[in-house]
Amino acid sequence: MNKKFLSSTLAIVALVLPTIFISNNASAAVSYKGRAKSILFVQPMKDHPVHRLMQAGLMAECKKLGFYCKVVGNASASNWDDVGSLPLVDAELATRKWGGIAVYPVSPVLFKYAEKLAKKGYPIMGWHAIPKAGTTSYIASVAQFVPNAGSGPADAICKEANGVGTVAITEGSLNDEENTKAAAFKAELTKACPNMKTTDIGIEGFDPTKAVAIAVGMMSANTDIVAAYSTTGNGAQTWSQAAAQSNRKITIIGMDYIRQNLDLIRDGKVFGVVGQPLYEETSMMVDLFAQLFKGQKVKYSNILPSTLVTKANIATYYKICDAAGQ
Repeated sequence: MNKKFLSSTLAIVALVLPTIFISNNASAAVSYKGRAKSILFVQPMKDHPVHRLMQAGLMAECKKLGFYCKVVGNASASNWDDVGSLPLVDAELATRKWGGIAVYPVSPVLFKYAEKLAKKGYPIMGWHAIPKAGTTSYIASVAQFVPNAGSGPADAICKEANGVGTVAITEGSLNDEENTKAAAFKAELTKACPNMKTTDIGIEGFDPTKAVAIAVGMMSANTDIVAAYSTTGNGAQTWSQAAAQSNRKITIIGMDYIRQNLDLIRDGKVFGVVGQPLYEETSMMVDLFAQLFKGQKVKYSNILPSTLVTKANIATYYKICDAAGQ
């Protein structure tokens, strides 16, 4: 990891780190030795391109370690539907004896459901977010160091804009993870380029047409916008389309190395995206389940680095997309 990228974040982590990222000492309290080598992977919006990268890491590691794994969730790529996904999970639980269950730890509905499953004896793990130890039924989770996904882009935009202008910030929705990225971005931009400003946070949502309209509106209301930072996977596409519609050239940094975003970087329409360790998170989670089923204890909080994907290192991420079938 770039040392500046990490050190700048560590300086602000005490200010922006939410309660979901403060523990790294917990381990499984009971033995799960000898459980079936199988994982049920619970993920609403399961066909979303970002989530498919997560699934690719899961399935590759499951195959490597001889696990039977299955992804279950609402197939909609544009609507978050945790409630609609749970009956599908119940149906799968009735079909076989599962060794462990991975539940995306991002909503109260899923936290409550995970608690219900844990009471039935299932070990529950998560990825991409780490709930505060002791507040949920999860025994382990794997995620990136979230503030890093905000501070690194701030340094890059500061440099590209020569320290002048306004940066638009958008989120997919207001949640702990995206709020932390946005807060880290603003804190680092203030430190690195004190003459630059940021807009109020715009909420893109997950409908592409509406997201572009929101971004175009922000650009119309702020004629001095020189860059845009989005904390959600569709943000690169949102802002590249908004810039084209507004006939303006701005520096854009979004999230996630899905193929559509890599193509935008390749074509010069987007400066870069944060390479959240989507593939690596779920792969590591399978490794943790494997340790657990051997009777070993596992660390509760498992942190992986993220990187900034630009034209300079784009080839590496195209290979991951190839592995994900994108």
